[in-house]
Amino acid sequence: MIVGAAALIALADCAIRTEASLVAARHKPVPEIQTAQAMTAQTSGDNVFVDARPAARFNAGHITGAMNLDLFGPFAVQMAAFGKSVPVKKALVVYSDAAGHGIAQDLAQVLVEKGYKKATVLAEGLESWEKAGGLISKEKP
Repeated sequence: MIVGAAALIALADCAIRTEASLVAARHKPVPEIQTAQAMTAQTSGDNVFVDARPAARFNAGHITGAMNLDLFGPFAVQMAAFGKSVPVKKALVVYSDAAGHGIAQDLAQVLVEKGYKKATVLAEGLESWEKAGGLISKEKP
């Protein structure tokens, strides 16, 4: 019985350390990309832009070519379609309205957890993109 108890304690300790690692990984910020760099990335076509705002805001205007993933909307459906069309090796630029909007960082972290290791967050958000003359579209992708 003592061996069994020791094994259970060891297993529980491993599970606690694994969960702690997952929680720590969720709180590790995804790297940011500045507006000028993001504009260059858009021109090259090597990146996929991901709008983290609700669908109504996305439809009102988004970075040209961006896809919408709303964590608080039909995320599972959107993510399934996204996963089919965007390979995990693709570089992503995730954004929301302005600098400091945590939803872009939250979505980028979820995407990293789903295997998109090349995710970045647009540091100044859509507001800065528009001020810099970036292309805005109202078309659905």
